[in-house]
Amino acid sequence: MNEKKSNGFAALLLTVAVAAAAIFGVKFAGGSSAPAETTPAPQPGASQPEDSNSGETQAAAGKYAAGTYTATATGMAELTVTVTIGDGDAITEVTVDGPGETPGIGTNAIEQLPGAVVAAQSAEVEAVSGATITSNAILSAVADCLTQAEGAGGGSPEAPAGPEAGGAYKPGSYTAEETGMGKVTVTVTVGEDGTIAGVAVDGPDETPGIGTNAIEQLPEAIVAAQSAAVDAVSGATITSNAIIGAVQSCLDQAAN
Repeated sequence: MNEKKSNGFAALLLTVAVAAAAIFGVKFAGGSSAPAETTPAPQPGASQPEDSNSGETQAAAGKYAAGTYTATATGMAELTVTVTIGDGDAITEVTVDGPGETPGIGTNAIEQLPGAVVAAQSAEVEAVSGATITSNAILSAVADCLTQAEGAGGGSPEAPAGPEAGGAYKPGSYTAEETGMGKVTVTVTVGEDGTIAGVAVDGPDETPGIGTNAIEQLPEAIVAAQSAAVDAVSGATITSNAIIGAVQSCLDQAAN
């Protein structure tokens, strides 16, 4: 009798064990099944689809004539800047040649500013820290190139941006500020014939006998050249670049 009870109890235990194994097996199978397919997350550095509605970096339609424009400016040495305008009226490339610039300082501006100008579609970008003189020279030359592209009006890329282009500037007085050794304020007067009639510079903080030389000499040189693309005054490069940059800003305001 006891043996029968023992056998029955053993059978019951076996049944419970089988049931438990079955339940465990279902849970195990569920846990090991392949996860549902999902869209993989973008990997760092992977390119993303372009937003077709983004137009913030595009130049205003019709502002520039397609072509290649070149200008020179003086940083720590002479720099040559070439700006390419594509058929879509955008700045597509900027190249800078400055073999005399200081390695690791001026060369940083040469390497970094072209990409920044293309991204901004403008010469209005920040100077590279530690290379202000070279940066200002590059940006001044870029602005000069863009003025040429505006003045070209869809004609020959080599067409001059000054009065030879048939009155490229609107008559009036234009003012801009830059920083040399101190604040420099420049006023450019454009005559009724579209030519640069006068340049006035106010720089009360510039060093007497150094920066003041640039203030005295550059206005006449700019009027004679009918352009901001003039050489800096020797020994007064910082003040010269500030004046030239401010003149170019004035001419940008005056450009037709």
